[in-house]
Amino acid sequence: VRVGVCYYRHEVRPELQVDCCREAMERMRRNEPLHFLVDMVPLTGNFNQLLQSMNEDRLPSSNTGHDNGRSALAAGFEGSFDLLQRMSRRDAARVILLQGDANPTRGSTDALMTMAGLANEAGVVTVLLIRDKATAERLSPIAQAAAGYDAISYRKDMESLKSDGAASPFVNFEERPFGLAAAHIVAASLPSDYADRGTTVVRIVSGHLSAAQEASRASNVMRRR
Repeated sequence: VRVGVCYYRHEVRPELQVDCCREAMERMRRNEPLHFLVDMVPLTGNFNQLLQSMNEDRLPSSNTGHDNGRSALAAGFEGSFDLLQRMSRRDAARVILLQGDANPTRGSTDALMTMAGLANEAGVVTVLLIRDKATAERLSPIAQAAAGYDAISYRKDMESLKSDGAASPFVNFEERPFGLAAAHIVAASLPSDYADRGTTVVRIVSGHLSAAQEASRASNVMRRR
């Protein structure tokens, strides 16, 4: 298994760029630090190294938003697809998990639909994980065109995890947003005859993880006593 990351901040395609994208390009030309349109972490099987790269601060300040709070989803989608096309084997299961927290750049819907079709034709499974339910519903036609799944909304799940820090994140994991995304990813990695068992695999693994977490908590309590 190899994983890479595409951080997307501004649109790359000239026809989709708005003022902030062009300003970011100018800052890049002046070699100003931490300004980028997309920032790639190449595919790797070294997950500790990957996490270290992901922990690096990539934003110069809070004033780095795009298109009045929108997401440059087209840049993220295209960048991720290009990363897979350049670095992955064609006979391997290839998955894009496209995570976003807002509506796409104005005027980019047609481009997103085109990318969804290209990914589908290339056999790349694309799962959209979107923060808000209303935005996820608006983006579901793109998700359906890409892989036949609706976009998944994760905001309520994140809020519930934050409000109850003691709760195991693995309880009923297969029914929750991140579990649904994991099931699609696992299904893409299984032989076609077994692709309907992605949820079952996630349920089994999350059960083991939940049990391990509870055992660890119990052990820590005993040590404190």
